[in-house]
Amino acid sequence: MDVQQIRDKAAKALAHVGFTVRETDDEPAAKDPQPGACLFVQQGKARLYLTPAEPSWEAADVAARTLAGANLCVVPVGADPAESEVRSAYVLLAGTGEIVEGHEPRLGPLGEGWRDQHQRMLRSHVRLMEAASGAMSGGSNEARDRLLHFFQDAYHLKDWLKNDDDPRIPPNSDVEALFTNPQRSVPVLRLAADLCNGVKHRRLKAGTSKTGDDSTRISNQSVSIFLGSPVIAEHQWHVTSGGQKYDVIELADDIVEAWNAWLTARNLL
Repeated sequence: MDVQQIRDKAAKALAHVGFTVRETDDEPAAKDPQPGACLFVQQGKARLYLTPAEPSWEAADVAARTLAGANLCVVPVGADPAESEVRSAYVLLAGTGEIVEGHEPRLGPLGEGWRDQHQRMLRSHVRLMEAASGAMSGGSNEARDRLLHFFQDAYHLKDWLKNDDDPRIPPNSDVEALFTNPQRSVPVLRLAADLCNGVKHRRLKAGTSKTGDDSTRISNQSVSIFLGSPVIAEHQWHVTSGGQKYDVIELADDIVEAWNAWLTARNLL
């Protein structure tokens, strides 16, 4: 395709998913509330930026995924498309990019990034709360599955951050410090790490504990049954680590809060 065909193909795809497409490269007013896409040809390249001036992550992600479906991606202006390792959504968040034919670089499963894993953790947290409150169909095995999956999703967010190409993410050593640095680590995240790894390997291997207690574990599960129509089953769990006992639901709330606080402090949420 030539440059004009690339521009027109991108315009058609973005208009189809609800973007207001403009054909001028004059910057619209920042107060413009409508999500839009400005597509134009400049210096022999098809270029794109989103409006308003500071687009949301959701808008950038939808635009990137839509373009990917049309076998297009966005690279930084002047970058070699064959060498660019920046996801289209991040280019669009930063400003103007060049539209080229091809696939997104370095994408994870199903084209997902760290934000998708963060949302997966939040959904897992909701499902765990449902098991605890009785707002869940299924028995104790289903409840326990939800419990174990929550700690896996919460700890695995670390690896998604470390392997993402979002340029705003701090260095990997800073992410890892949440679990290993004596001064900067977060106790509830260290617990999430031990519980996840204990599930993964059936038990923690000696010397691998992030909390310093290789016996960190889910120590009990209980259920309260309330007869009626329907029958309600409320599940409870406790974790023991370092001589302390933790209510799992309170712990899960604290883990989500800790991740959100860290991400917000770094302008990632």
